[in-house]
Amino acid sequence: LIDYLGFRLIAMSYLPIDKSRTLVAGSRDCGHTVVDKDENMKEYLKKVAEKLNLKRHRVKMIDGKMSDPIYMCFDMEGHKGEDGRY
Repeated sequence: LIDYLGFRLIAMSYLPIDKSRTLVAGSRDCGHTVVDKDENMKEYLKKVAEKLNLKRHRVKMIDGKMSDPIYMCFDMEGHKGEDGRY
């Protein structure tokens, strides 16, 4: 939110992501599928989880199957952008 000379603007950055191609961690469909396929993202999430005192755990998905062990909640999205950044 930017207030400048009596004008109010809402500024948003463009993220170079595509939900079908760049998702490397989490779920884009409310838990029907859980993705955890990028080793670098796993390391980033592991560091964050350690700071938050979260343990690696499995999640029961909508279809009743158990996910692979993950560090965060399944309903977050971690992307590796089209520019190669996380």
